[in-house]
Amino acid sequence: MSSNDGHYPEFASFNLITTWLEDCLKNHALCRSKASPPLPIRVIDVLSRDEPFLKESNGACGDYLALTYCWGRLRDMNMMTFGPNSKGKSGLLDPEINVDLHKNGIPFSSMPKSIQDAVTLCRRLGFKYIWIDALCIVQGDEEEWKRESPKMADVYANARLTIAADSADGVEKGFLDMHAFATPYKELFFQRRPIHIRKRIFPEEHVRAPERTCPSSITWNEPLNSRAWALAEVIFSNRCLHYTSLEMVWECNEVRYCECGHSQDLQENDEDSFRIFRNMTLAERSSKLAMYRKWDTVVQQFTRRQINNHPGRTDRDSQRLLALSRVARRFSDILRDVFHLEDEYVAGIWKGDLVRSLLWSIEKGFQLDHRNIHVQWRRPEIPRAPTWSWAAIEGPVFFEPLRNFIHDLQIKEVSVRHSDESDKFGQVISGKLVVHGPVVHGLDVLLEEHLTTDRYGAHKCKVSGFGFRESSLFIFDVPLTQTELNQEFSCLYLGKGEGEEHVVTESRTYNRILLLRSVAGATNTFERAGISSVYTSDDVLDGFLETARLEWITIV
Repeated sequence: MSSNDGHYPEFASFNLITTWLEDCLKNHALCRSKASPPLPIRVIDVLSRDEPFLKESNGACGDYLALTYCWGRLRDMNMMTFGPNSKGKSGLLDPEINVDLHKNGIPFSSMPKSIQDAVTLCRRLGFKYIWIDALCIVQGDEEEWKRESPKMADVYANARLTIAADSADGVEKGFLDMHAFATPYKELFFQRRPIHIRKRIFPEEHVRAPERTCPSSITWNEPLNSRAWALAEVIFSNRCLHYTSLEMVWECNEVRYCECGHSQDLQENDEDSFRIFRNMTLAERSSKLAMYRKWDTVVQQFTRRQINNHPGRTDRDSQRLLALSRVARRFSDILRDVFHLEDEYVAGIWKGDLVRSLLWSIEKGFQLDHRNIHVQWRRPEIPRAPTWSWAAIEGPVFFEPLRNFIHDLQIKEVSVRHSDESDKFGQVISGKLVVHGPVVHGLDVLLEEHLTTDRYGAHKCKVSGFGFRESSLFIFDVPLTQTELNQEFSCLYLGKGEGEEHVVTESRTYNRILLLRSVAGATNTFERAGISSVYTSDDVLDGFLETARLEWITIV
């Protein structure tokens, strides 16, 4: 079978992967899972014959790998698995049925490069089965998708290892041959040998990590990390091996290892880890508030990803909440099983954390890395969420981590209407929020000249009028037209909390205020337009509370 594996340089480091995996299986209590988990409905058998083939598991158990990857813009219809109930997309012919053909064999030579690489790695590591979604789930079969989609979390959680092809922007690119990717650090990394880092396992002379900071990590520059659907796949994987443009990166529930020798103990710092979603012990150690803050982290990472392979296309905008639904289901289970809380999920927000979840903003997006030059915050052509939800816009959103947040809002109603009422985590058509709180009407907004000189000036505005002692800086969720700018605006006070200063160690109190614009033909009904800047000082907003009136309003 090695004749089908192709030739790969030594830096693929199969032995190092085996070492990481064996160490994890033997020594990591937080990573332990069932010895022989149930197989997904179908898997690819890579060892029983010369050529890989599709195998019906029929409820059997066994070890398997999983692959998370970018399919890319080219669709290889012959490689995907189709059955008798598969339907083509609108306007396209139904695909040819090939499920039985795949059970007879899938020629290695016909596989796209990333799938070849996954099969090669599976064989080198001695695993018989691998799960790849496009081959193991019948494509275009709505009934099978509805049945199998809720099981995806378990598919990745039960895999012995998930292979993440971070660096490949298409399935035809491959990921094992890292010489195919040019990076500023290419020479640095390809001249080194892997440095082992576990003192209890390796000889003393190998345990010293490099003094420099590893420049690799798992960055947003990798193609897979721009794919919205892939976030859930990484979140649910107890062990994930990332093939980045620079090197291999291992992540499990206890550690993160880089091929260069850099390591991170997730027991000490797991701010960017999602291990709490897949390990009940970790969830039990956490507080309810900490869980909600972790959901904020999920949203922040998720909204930095694209729902489409083609950034210019908007036909899949409605699928954004669908792409997050598996993570939402898991989060709901944790709240129920650990905190005995039956919380309601409303358009990407949890009812039990509702007011805090309204504090989302795009403000920090102005300071993103060099990729931010491509960011265009906009509303989908067909609304997919009420304006008070972060899901109402395209583009990255952020939550300011305010401590000791206090609000005086009274919530009368929060509701959403789903396209499929049987799926409370799925696509949303509309929603409304009815609240009682301090409101000021008849305000003006102004895009000052000096604010429009930078490429994000269309989001920054000054709000002035009754209740403001001087103009106050607000951030629009999306740029407004001149006609929209000319109308009167209203503001709703949300509350206040403490934020950590970047320069000094002492805390400072911040007030947060929603910017609203009225909905034509509806009484006391508004849409969210933006939010006060987190950097606006207290004294500027003091006059607001002195003049605001308590009112019942509806936000849609």
